[in-house]
Amino acid sequence: MDLPNRHTTRAKWHNYNDGMYHITLNSRDRVHSFGEIKAGEMQLSELGQAIKQYIESTHEHYPYAEIPIFQIMPDHVHLLVNIHQAEAQGQRKRKDDACIVQSSACIVQSTACIVQSTACIAQSSAGTAQSSAGTAQSSAPSLDPKMKKVSDRRGYLSTVIGGIKSATTKYANAHDIPFAWVQRFYDVIIKDKIQMENTINYIKSNVANWEK
Repeated sequence: MDLPNRHTTRAKWHNYNDGMYHITLNSRDRVHSFGEIKAGEMQLSELGQAIKQYIESTHEHYPYAEIPIFQIMPDHVHLLVNIHQAEAQGQRKRKDDACIVQSSACIVQSTACIVQSTACIAQSSAGTAQSSAGTAQSSAPSLDPKMKKVSDRRGYLSTVIGGIKSATTKYANAHDIPFAWVQRFYDVIIKDKIQMENTINYIKSNVANWEK
């Protein structure tokens, strides 16, 4: 079955951090890894059942992503993925705040130990106590802004799709199922309601149109 033309590379004008997308994932060499269509219905293989589970649990792992519509085919998978950038940024901020609190607690604990040690040293040498205090101040860890910039560069969509593909591959390897993905995924950026409705109809009718 011929698939409609789609971008094989990400659009340079879009950061893939917000919006709705029609995603297609293909098995390498178009091997029927996910099952077969029989009597007009998709019969999932063991690996097909696994990827279905991963897709349905996507929102649990990535609260900023939703996959309201999907269709697993014998050799490819169609997904309608909705990315909420505001939710993703809120989640990242909560994680950053938690890391800052945790780091601050560690600094306080470390500082307390240094102060205690410094107090002992101070009994024998006031000069040594002053030196230890200076060392404690200079050794306090700080957050690296470069690390945050690196994490911001990867689009949320790629993170979600990469998670699904990785989980499927790990399942196949763990159960001795020969399998590999096509490295790239195909995407269409949904720009309006009409395009979204057409995409939903296309995904839902994929099984019926398999042999046409």
